[in-house]
Amino acid sequence: MGFLVWLRGNKGPTAQLRLMDPRSSIDWKVMQENVIQIVTLAEHERGYSLDQAVAAHPCPAT
Repeated sequence: MGFLVWLRGNKGPTAQLRLMDPRSSIDWKVMQENVIQIVTLAEHERGYSLDQAVAAHPCPAT
């Protein structure tokens, strides 16, 4: 996975791991409103699980 995406959810921030940059997706215009932060993972972080990525890159203050 190449990107950790922090999104605004109904009950607080949620995180997703994405292989491709979400800014290049078809639904970016809709998704953009809910994005808090997009973190590009370093090469050594690309094999991280979601829990590991969140621990390495916590959600910024919203």
